[in-house]
Amino acid sequence: MIVNLSSFKHELSIQKVDCFSSYPEHIHDFIEMLIITKGSGVQLINGKEIQVKSGEVYVINKGDSHGFRERTKLANYLLRFPAEILLSCGREIKQIPGFQALFIVGPASSKNEEGLYRLVLDAHDLNVVEEMLISMEIEFKKAHAGFESALRASLINLVIFLSRAVKNKSIIDGTPNQIYHLANAVAFFEKNYAAKINIAKLAKDSFLSERQFRRVFRQHYMISPLEYLLRVKIQNSLELLQLSDKSVAEIALTCGFYDGSHFTRQFTSVMGITPLEFRRSTQQHKAINLL
Repeated sequence: MIVNLSSFKHELSIQKVDCFSSYPEHIHDFIEMLIITKGSGVQLINGKEIQVKSGEVYVINKGDSHGFRERTKLANYLLRFPAEILLSCGREIKQIPGFQALFIVGPASSKNEEGLYRLVLDAHDLNVVEEMLISMEIEFKKAHAGFESALRASLINLVIFLSRAVKNKSIIDGTPNQIYHLANAVAFFEKNYAAKINIAKLAKDSFLSERQFRRVFRQHYMISPLEYLLRVKIQNSLELLQLSDKSVAEIALTCGFYDGSHFTRQFTSVMGITPLEFRRSTQQHKAINLL
């Protein structure tokens, strides 16, 4: 029987666990990051048994079942937080291939044939991460005014550190390449969305045929590469429409559209309103908030 453990008091929580026994499979509606600092064990994720050991980092999506079948002198930290925190990460963080691999593509792989993605930290990086976790745990336990904002900032710093550590230190049941190469392609989208992007070349750089690349991409992101690229362009245009005085034509070129008309058609197909209508609605909303 899988238990639902969805409710928890704070938006973000951290807990150090020293345990030697099994723990039943359960699910929840938040993301859980598991960082193992000592020992070993057998973890169950979506019914799969996975050997885990010190230095490994796992990100478990909301709705995924997980637990432990056995633990041998296992010590780990559990961080629990809503998916919205990752979605709100700055654009530059999403441009790190390791972020896409560890926090986006990797967790989705737990339901696919290839197994579960994990980051393996070396001794130095594990020490750095453990110091960050100790500081976060103290902040969480003291719960002084503003502690949740402080924890959110610390989590983003941790996410950046782990994302940078991913390359050459990650495995997925012994075969790291496919997920990392896919993540690298997505990070390329995030960074170069305004340029002309050649999907065939990205597929080749990912060591996949174009057909395989499109299939694997949809499997992990639920949309095609071109649809994802369009959403990145639209997402960046939203910020410019809200915060800049640039014209629609200028924003169109900045975000990689052919011209203002092309931008307006694509924007309307995604958002349901035109860029000018969106700009007016946000300006009205800002005016209301200022009163």
